[in-house]
Amino acid sequence: MLAFQVAVSMRRKGIGRMAVQAIRDQNPLPRMTALNDDVESKQFWDGLGWIRHESPHAILRGGERVTYSVP
Repeated sequence: MLAFQVAVSMRRKGIGRMAVQAIRDQNPLPRMTALNDDVESKQFWDGLGWIRHESPHAILRGGERVTYSVP
């Protein structure tokens, strides 16, 4: 799977968490990485406890487009 997104009308119902957990249950070994595009997705990945990776370049830090990886 390359990407998935929960429809806006279905968010905040645990669907994203369940989907991520189902993917992890079926694929425990490969490392998973997520791309964060906005404040809402940042809250989602932070809420899952994933590790946030920001650019080491000062000019790019603080932006919303960062990656997350499984802890």
